[in-house]
Amino acid sequence: MKEKRMKSTRYRFWRNVVFIAAGGVVGFIAGSLVGYYDLAVEIDFSQLISLKAVQDIMIVAIFLLFLGTLYYLHISRESMSRLEKMEDDEEIESLEQAGNRAYALAGILTNLMQIPFMFYAATGFAEGIRHTDFNILLAFGKLFFLVLLITVASILVRKGFKTVNGEELPRYSNVRETRDFLMDKMDEAEKQINYEENFELVMKLVSFIFPSIYIGLILLNLLFQLDTILAWIAVSIIYLYVTVSQYKIVKRYYK
Repeated sequence: MKEKRMKSTRYRFWRNVVFIAAGGVVGFIAGSLVGYYDLAVEIDFSQLISLKAVQDIMIVAIFLLFLGTLYYLHISRESMSRLEKMEDDEEIESLEQAGNRAYALAGILTNLMQIPFMFYAATGFAEGIRHTDFNILLAFGKLFFLVLLITVASILVRKGFKTVNGEELPRYSNVRETRDFLMDKMDEAEKQINYEENFELVMKLVSFIFPSIYIGLILLNLLFQLDTILAWIAVSIIYLYVTVSQYKIVKRYYK
């Protein structure tokens, strides 16, 4: 693999200067507009989009992700079932890669289902109970339907693991036990890719994504007078967890 050549120190210095200056200009303009022209406005999101519309969007998103999970699981099973009929090593390797790739995508879609589900639960109950016309039985019925979809998808993905790897996932295992089991199934190339991608993910979270979210929350609070305290708390907890987790690396390496 060809190594990427690092930019010069001078280039990196002026790049950071440009980023900081651009952020300062944007902040100065936003602050000036709000302070001198009183452009801060309060947004009532209930006037922009109805609660029912948000719930319907979340339900459709979960259902589409569920269909996507079924599709990729079907592709995975089909690829693995064709292995027995193949004799050419290249075709066998190609089918194995296709089956593993489809199974991995099915797992990703199943995990994504939880995001619109939690958003639906928040908007459906935390906000819905404030309205007098809130139908709690209908809301629980929809919630049960969504939980059923996620549960079925999770069970199918779990069963698909045996189809792809020839062995079932250990039942009732904790995070550490599951990690050790999955790592035993990885070859060195897959472990190296996971290490590199996870390291890059942590670096991006700490160095770019979290600071960007903080700045975005400040601008939202400044321009639209939104109550962002809960968002601040949530992001801060995640940031704290990611940062403190680096201690485990230090502890394991520098014994």
